[in-house]
Amino acid sequence: MKLDKVVATIQRKFDVKKLPRELKAIMNCWIRTDAWYVEHGVSKFEACLEEVVADEMTRLLIDFLVGRINAMQDTERVNEGDLCDALKHVSHVLSTMEWETETIFTYYAMCWGQNFRDRILSCDYDHDFSWVSKETGETHYSLPHVSKHINDENMEDE
Repeated sequence: MKLDKVVATIQRKFDVKKLPRELKAIMNCWIRTDAWYVEHGVSKFEACLEEVVADEMTRLLIDFLVGRINAMQDTERVNEGDLCDALKHVSHVLSTMEWETETIFTYYAMCWGQNFRDRILSCDYDHDFSWVSKETGETHYSLPHVSKHINDENMEDE
């Protein structure tokens, strides 16, 4: 389970129509101010998501393993099978979370907004998340940094 693959899978399935008001406003601010990308072409959204997924991954792994250890007899130890079970559990939980509506993700985005001194205006709350392509002038209701032409099966098999 690689963090970048988990984040890529979450982004491909991400439904911007489900965004809570606060997260929608932050993302609209990033688009409005041309601040969607940070350094090296990485989007703030993706970097923020990667941070929260890594923290959740760590928390879930620790919780699972502590539970497993607490259920063991005094002579038993955590083994490779327990670690495999923990990774399967974490993968399942992370893939079934609705990241669009996760409070923890909105909280991280708010922290990112504060860190970058983003100025969220009332107009950022007034409409659904969207962006306009500079090449075509079309309005899009999806994440601007995620290609819609990626074959989902190939990404999951890698």
